[in-house]
Amino acid sequence: LLAALAPALEAASSPPNLGWRRSVLEGRVSRGANLLAVMSVALLAIGALLAFLPGRNLLAGFAAMLMLLLSVAFLAPALLRAIGGASARLAHRISTTLRLGLTDAARSLSRTGVAVAALSVAISATLGIAVMVASFRHSLDAWLIRTLRADVYVTAPGPGFARPERTIESGVLAKLFAVPGVAEHSAGRRASVSSEFGPVLLDALEPASHSLDAITLVAGNPREVWSAFDQGALLASEPFAYHHRVGVGDTLTLQTPEGPRAFRIAGIFREYGSDRGSLLIRRQQYREIWHDDAITSLGFYLAPGHSGQELSAALRQASAGQQALLIRSNRELRALSLDIFEQTFAITSVLYWLAAIVASVGLFAALLAHGLERARQTALLRALGLTPRGAAVFLSAQGLLLGVVAAIAAIPAGLLTAAVLVLVINRRAFGWHLDLHVSGGPIVNALLIGVFASLLAGILPALRAARPHVATALREE
Repeated sequence: LLAALAPALEAASSPPNLGWRRSVLEGRVSRGANLLAVMSVALLAIGALLAFLPGRNLLAGFAAMLMLLLSVAFLAPALLRAIGGASARLAHRISTTLRLGLTDAARSLSRTGVAVAALSVAISATLGIAVMVASFRHSLDAWLIRTLRADVYVTAPGPGFARPERTIESGVLAKLFAVPGVAEHSAGRRASVSSEFGPVLLDALEPASHSLDAITLVAGNPREVWSAFDQGALLASEPFAYHHRVGVGDTLTLQTPEGPRAFRIAGIFREYGSDRGSLLIRRQQYREIWHDDAITSLGFYLAPGHSGQELSAALRQASAGQQALLIRSNRELRALSLDIFEQTFAITSVLYWLAAIVASVGLFAALLAHGLERARQTALLRALGLTPRGAAVFLSAQGLLLGVVAAIAAIPAGLLTAAVLVLVINRRAFGWHLDLHVSGGPIVNALLIGVFASLLAGILPALRAARPHVATALREE
């Protein structure tokens, strides 16, 4: 109904004698393109205002992204007219047929303008999602490289990340610690404790000599943070601090066996393991307060002259027949984490190509309709000496122009969309900070999508224009 509203109003308001003239419609559309270009700038400004105003409203972030996409759609017709006109003047030195095709596409905005707008929106959306996923993967990979410092990790299989009641049995621990080839180890206990915000994840860490270097602080003076941490203060992960609105110096009440106890938050650290977030405490203080000696995970550091494969095999042999443990090397754990990431975002690749296909179909429909409307004009050109090959070039040039213009309009908008997704929407939805990572691959893909979509969409109209039935086309109304 919304799509039919504008054509219905156009049909109702046009005088019958002017409705037969295509030039009248194109004149109105050309004037409308100027207005849409002005509105595009306004939408861009509104989108930037919504995106970067301080606040936590997630809907405002999505509204900002919508404004950006509408901005590129509104700008596309005017951009097509400008680039098409300039291209036609340059093409005059190469081919008159090419110039005619480019000029016709730039002046037939009632058909071509909508097609370019649709393709621009599709390309900018897919580009924005591709850059967002690449930024997320880059940030996660950098975090894993910094965080995973031990050579071999051992955990007890359990119900999952959010249900941390899994522990390594004490008898198995003694055998694991006796395995040769270990220089030192770190130990951790993950537990769920009650707080003023409800159940929260608490990680009790017994670090090795370099374990604390793996923790990336995003708030707090490092000297003061680690001194307070040694004395029993908490560290809060970035998602936890964001969702619960706590910062350095705030206190958090946790339920202990002796009753509620206030803990000071000494620093905020980066984490991508959970959007719920977690708290970090020294295991020594955790054992004294909660009277819990259990261990959830271990990180072993190799002694000189030993390999990770040998250590993993020895650890498996030590725990065989007593408790099933997950034993993975640093490299295996990192590869597994990235593999889970790829599987999680596999659907975005499907949506990426689906959007491109839908936009190609819309472009094909627009070019086909435009070719049918111009069938008599094309036949007249054929009668005046335009060859079948020239007719194919005529339509192919139009399709290529639409694809290139759509890509030119979409790439800046797609990068801005990615910035909103990475810096605003992800932050407000999950609480973590991602580094915006832009590479040439997604940009080149966006350009290729526009070009190939337009070329494929122009094949059938070009073949129809090149068919030899000139007299029949001239007689058709």
